[in-house]
Amino acid sequence: YGRFNDMIRGLHVVTPAGVLDLGRAPESAAGPDLRELITGSEGVFGVITRVRLRVHPKPQAVRYEAWSFPDFATGADALRAVTQTGTGATVLRLSDEAETGVNLATTESIGEQQITGGCLAITVFEGSAEHAESRHAETRALLAAHGGTSLGEGPAKAWEHGRFNAPYLRDSLLAG
Repeated sequence: YGRFNDMIRGLHVVTPAGVLDLGRAPESAAGPDLRELITGSEGVFGVITRVRLRVHPKPQAVRYEAWSFPDFATGADALRAVTQTGTGATVLRLSDEAETGVNLATTESIGEQQITGGCLAITVFEGSAEHAESRHAETRALLAAHGGTSLGEGPAKAWEHGRFNAPYLRDSLLAG
C-alpha cells in the first residue's frame, strides 16, 4: 500500500548505453534515486524488464467513508486537524469545488443525501478490524466537529473504483 515507487526493491533496466541493475539506495545517499528517475521517465531512459517488489498482506478490514464540506477551506481545515492528530488514515483525500462539480455531473447523487456543491473528502482505513475501526471513529469525530457531513461508504468505494479514470477523461474533455 502507498506509493508504487516505495514498494520497488530493485529494477533491471535496458538502456541505450547498457543494462542497469538498480537496488534500493540508502536513504542517506547523496544524489537522485535512479529507481525514481527510471520509473518516472515513461520509458525515456530505458525499458524496465524486471521489477523486484515488496508486498504487503491484505488487510483484515477496510473502512470507507465520504464526507461533504461546504467549501475547500473548511474541508482543508478538517483534514489538517485529522493529519495533525495522527489518526493514520490509509487514504485522506479532499477534492476541490471544481473536481467535486465534475463528480456531481457524472453521477445522479453522492451518498444517501443529494448535495449540490462544496467539496468531497474520501477516507479509507485498513488494518486489523479493531485498529481500522478505532482510527475510523476518531477521524469521524474530527471531521464532524469541523463541519463535515458524512455521506456513507458508497461514494468512497465509488471513488476507489474509478480513481484512475479521471486522467483519461481529462484528455477527452479538453479536446472538445
